[in-house]
Amino acid sequence: MYNDTRCPLDVIDASVGQVNDDDLEAAQLFNATIYAFNTNISQTIAADASRAHVPIRTFNVIYHMLNDIKSLGKFHLI
Repeated sequence: MYNDTRCPLDVIDASVGQVNDDDLEAAQLFNATIYAFNTNISQTIAADASRAHVPIRTFNVIYHMLNDIKSLGKFHLI
């Protein structure tokens, strides 16, 4: 798993596939941002995330996602 003192990072969960209700629930519980790579977010999940104030960040280029993560500092991710 991730271990770098230059960029503290708490990974709550990591999985393969589309973002689902369980991901939203965990993100809301931990006040986390969901990062999705190379997948689409359904309209239902996007609407539910918006209502729950859970940010979902999507990327198709891995180094763009990594740069975004590095720019945030201390945070929680799903």
